[in-house]
Amino acid sequence: MNWLVTPIFRNAILLASLFVFTLCPTLASAQDDGFDKSVHIIVVLADNANQGIVKVPAKLGDGTAPRTNLYWGALYGVKSYFKRQDDITILKPISKLPDGVLDQADFSLQTNGQTIFIHAEAWRGDKMRPAIRRFYALLTDEASADLIVFVGHNGLMDGPVAAPFSIADQPKPGAGKDAIVLACLSDKYFSDTLSNIGTTPLVMTRGLMAPEAYSLLPAIKSWAANESPNNTRNAAAKGYAHYQKIPLRNAQRLFGATP
Repeated sequence: MNWLVTPIFRNAILLASLFVFTLCPTLASAQDDGFDKSVHIIVVLADNANQGIVKVPAKLGDGTAPRTNLYWGALYGVKSYFKRQDDITILKPISKLPDGVLDQADFSLQTNGQTIFIHAEAWRGDKMRPAIRRFYALLTDEASADLIVFVGHNGLMDGPVAAPFSIADQPKPGAGKDAIVLACLSDKYFSDTLSNIGTTPLVMTRGLMAPEAYSLLPAIKSWAANESPNNTRNAAAKGYAHYQKIPLRNAQRLFGATP
């Protein structure tokens, strides 16, 4: 989905991006504060009422309640799962919540002799389109994190969201960034646009899936260790196969990994 935008709209996106990063100084300064790499995670809360998802129990699918939401505060939600890991330290967030974000969490991950800064945002379930625009804006801002992650329902399946730059723009604004999209069929819907703006679509999916943190954290650790893209996809697949109790080969197909 490669949507060309007018110069006026592009300038509006750029201004919005600048505003976004005045609200998030921790990301721009993460490596200056002793972190080797940085990760920014956009989590759109599961929302039975506003998303085309398979309905889940009410407390898991309330897009306005991060504490109990399937993708954030539940057992395998990003915030809850990361908090339980022995190699992760919880940090006190110092950035202001952007509009549409209900909660946030900052973490320090110790892995492979490196210290990785992780910032995660819990977006309202009915704010899918601005959350995707936020994802694109982070990928095209050189001051943002090294790895940008989207977790949740694939909102592009419900309708297009314009990328912040046309494919003709040079230099490519996303050059040097890596991206993970844990959402159903994300390879089909996201990868072309990410490649066209110069971002590496590192971990994408080729089928329906549960976007939970047991796939994300192993992928982040593999990425932090500078492993090959295939190894990183295999790390995500192994986590997914273990918790979903499916054959590893099925999970490898889901993430486009080869043994």
